[in-house]
Amino acid sequence: VSRTGQLRTQLRALRRKVMEATAAVRNAGNAPVVVVTSAEPGEGKSFTAFHLALSFTAEPDLIPVLVDADLMRQQTSRLFSRAAGGGLAASLDHGAPLAGAICRTDISRLHLLPVGAGTQSAIEHLGGPRWNRAVAEMHAAGPERLFVVDTPPVLATTEAQYLARSADIVLFVVRSEVTPVNSVSESLERIGAQANVAFVFNGRVSTGKD
Repeated sequence: VSRTGQLRTQLRALRRKVMEATAAVRNAGNAPVVVVTSAEPGEGKSFTAFHLALSFTAEPDLIPVLVDADLMRQQTSRLFSRAAGGGLAASLDHGAPLAGAICRTDISRLHLLPVGAGTQSAIEHLGGPRWNRAVAEMHAAGPERLFVVDTPPVLATTEAQYLARSADIVLFVVRSEVTPVNSVSESLERIGAQANVAFVFNGRVSTGKD
């Protein structure tokens, strides 16, 4: 099996687990909000967020929206040529509706909410009422949508832990032989026990019965 085939298989399994974990949200008529984060940069959270959102395009009754909430790094927004405009930053900074900032991508059925013109004041709003309003707008988009939110690493900013607490499920990316155990422990303490956290183990090559 090629590496691409293995990735697709693993992401399909992850997609199904996320669908199961958020079924109650969809059954209640809301769009699930899935936050993807990690302890520190370089552990594969943006990679995971993008490929997971891409995997969700295989669901015939679901339109995934990839949200770039990492306002400093903006790695997810840079993957697309149509990442210009107000984006998430304008919504946080000026109260612009999220719906007007979501754009189509060149990938069929995959939508994007880019960072847009990020400002320091927009970053400040990530940890407050305006972010709560943005999450409420996401939920209100209905069960035919699902939002995959790429956030800053938990130990890099104080805002990341707030974003994680607002999610229906948090996918915490741990990179094999890279992420220190104490970084994971500290991150979980910051996120808090009330968050619904699941782990994504990145970079592990299984051999034999391992």
